[in-house]
Amino acid sequence: LNIEETWLFAADGLKISFWNKLFCKYSFVQKIYSNIVKNPEPFFRSIKALVKIKLLSRDLAKFILFSMRNEEKRKMIYNYWMIYRDLRPNKIRLAHSINNSDNKIHLIMGEKDQVIPAKTAFAFARTLEREVDILMVDDGHLLLSEELVNYYIKEFSFQ
Repeated sequence: LNIEETWLFAADGLKISFWNKLFCKYSFVQKIYSNIVKNPEPFFRSIKALVKIKLLSRDLAKFILFSMRNEEKRKMIYNYWMIYRDLRPNKIRLAHSINNSDNKIHLIMGEKDQVIPAKTAFAFARTLEREVDILMVDDGHLLLSEELVNYYIKEFSFQ
């Protein structure tokens, strides 16, 4: 198998969010979340209140509310976090692997991403001994929408 290029979209392993750490580490927080899956209204009101008192940005709140808009999405997020809770990429080993590979590396980051800020990709790239391509997309954390995938196919000749 010969891999010529690697594409990392909103590369979650470059930064583990505070919320991800909190959620995955403590079982009582997981129980709270499982209650949110079933009864989200108090959570939604809390998000809106945090925006109102400026403890949470409007963009991040929109991302959270969009991501959790129905029970199926809330369950998917819960399952995602449970499946990957023990997966903590080692950035030093990742950098070593990238430095020792011949394939072209692309980091695709959303300019408006508040989950994994774009500055995280630039900071990681500075730790490397070789150049990587960082593509900034005028979007948030969800970088695999139908529109964006069509853009990637057109711009980068994915087939």
